Amino acid sequence: MKFREIIVKSINTEVGNYTDINDEIKPFKPLDIYLVPKKGGFHDRYVADENGTVSKQEGGSVSTDTLNAVALRGNSTTKNEIVLASTKGRAATIGLNETTYSYYFGDMNPTHTGSSNVGIGYNSLNNVTTGSNNTAIGNYTLSSITEGSNNITLGYAAGYQLTKASTNVFLGHYSGFNLKTEINESDLAAFSPAAVAYMKEQPALSGYNGTTFNTSLNTYVGGAINGNSSGPTRAAMSTIIGASTLNNVLYRNFNNIVIGSGNYMKTANSMMYNSIIIGNSIYLPNQNDALAIGLNRDRRIYAHEAIIYGELPNKRLTINAPLAVSHYYMPNAQGDIAYTKNIVAKPDGTFGWEEKSNFEGIPLNGTQAGKPVSGKIEFSENASIESGLAVMRVDNGYISFKSGLSTGINVSQNQVFIKQGTEKYINMSNELDKIIIGSTGSGIDGANYYGDSYEENSFVQKKYIDQKSSYSNNDETTGGQWIDGKPIYKKTVKFDTIPSTGEIDLTPHFSDVETIVSNQMFTEWYNMDVAFAGNQYRGKAFITVQPEMAKIEYVPNIDYDYSLINSFTLTLEYTKRTL
Repeated sequence: MKFREIIVKSINTEVGNYTDINDEIKPFKPLDIYLVPKKGGFHDRYVADENGTVSKQEGGSVSTDTLNAVALRGNSTTKNEIVLASTKGRAATIGLNETTYSYYFGDMNPTHTGSSNVGIGYNSLNNVTTGSNNTAIGNYTLSSITEGSNNITLGYAAGYQLTKASTNVFLGHYSGFNLKTEINESDLAAFSPAAVAYMKEQPALSGYNGTTFNTSLNTYVGGAINGNSSGPTRAAMSTIIGASTLNNVLYRNFNNIVIGSGNYMKTANSMMYNSIIIGNSIYLPNQNDALAIGLNRDRRIYAHEAIIYGELPNKRLTINAPLAVSHYYMPNAQGDIAYTKNIVAKPDGTFGWEEKSNFEGIPLNGTQAGKPVSGKIEFSENASIESGLAVMRVDNGYISFKSGLSTGINVSQNQVFIKQGTEKYINMSNELDKIIIGSTGSGIDGANYYGDSYEENSFVQKKYIDQKSSYSNNDETTGGQWIDGKPIYKKTVKFDTIPSTGEIDLTPHFSDVETIVSNQMFTEWYNMDVAFAGNQYRGKAFITVQPEMAKIEYVPNIDYDYSLINSFTLTLEYTKRTL
């Protein structure tokens, strides 16, 4: 027969019983060995014989038994717990709850009623009551949980403050550290109705009791997720993978997927729901109903700066980078009638579609500004462009422009014919050695006067001819040139007062004269009863003209008083010293 060793608190040999570590008083049994711990790691040893009589073994305070020897004596123990380092209380207890079949190496609450829990670590499941099927590995993991089931935690203080939780996975130190309260159905429904619908369908997973849910259906993988003391108090149906993610003041975390490290809730009292975030070091201020994929090697970025950003309720996707798809991965739609839409875009980059045109050519609404037609436009024979009465016709080398029945332009290889009505036309034909112009009224008229701009071969207007045949007291060009190439000027001056000497100063009236080309003059001399043109009168009176002066001489009387002459009119054509 083999002895069984039992660690007890005290022995009462007079009464015949002992007090176990659970403070229960029990009678001695035959062949049991009772060990009473003492200070310094020693113990007193009491042995019961076959009749149950107990005696203390001398020198038994220090056991020389090996673990193997103890196992061989009984190979089992009836005790539910083995306490290591008992001076620390139950901090390191190996135990099994025979009722709930919960296993632990730590200080799991021994009076819990929930079943199939596993706790490894100090303060792991140490407050669990009705919670079941929880696996907690690590000191302070699920330390505050009382209710809730199907949770798996691995890491220091993972799920530390949770009181009610169901179907969560927390892997990593401080993962889900600050989650602690249950969730009102109305609170979750305001942000994520889809999550509410599913969690109500699965009460065993969500802990739904008709009005509230447990913190449930979350998966956190990574260190320090929601790790600080001001982190979220409520989370449901969120998957977070990455170290130090959402590590700030997020107090609502509903129906999200976040993959990446260092994603940070920048704004106080933030919340996030119905979002998908993939990337590192992304600011997430109140990031709701969004998709963000990207990272930046130089700095943190906001979610809307990610290379892919989506607003899920608006069904709007933004790509913050050039978009390119290799033609190798796109089907060839040339001539395929199944492709009936064109992709178009707004100036802000928003894509849309429009119906594909049934023909290839110039768009009906014309080309865009700055994008003219740069290639050839080919017409078939007898093709035309029409708008109301206006018709442009192209027909194998022949072009005609018409507006109505009697106005148009016809162009061919041999002729250009322009007409307006039946009587006004211009005909230029290779078969004629001239241009024929037909008109009514005064023929061809200029809209303005162009005489000041005439050149060598210019056609002249009536006004120009009239001016050349007229006289003016203004200094005007004749249009002609002197032999030295200088322009010829023309001017007429009438002198009503003649100096008594007969010498008339011309410089105030004809300035800068170089060469006198021609002169015309007319003299009214009624004291002599004459009026004559030219520079002499019957050999009695002579008039000479120089650039600076005109001289009148009366031969019969060289001392004649010339102030008696009534008038003298002089017209000169001349060139000037300066142009």
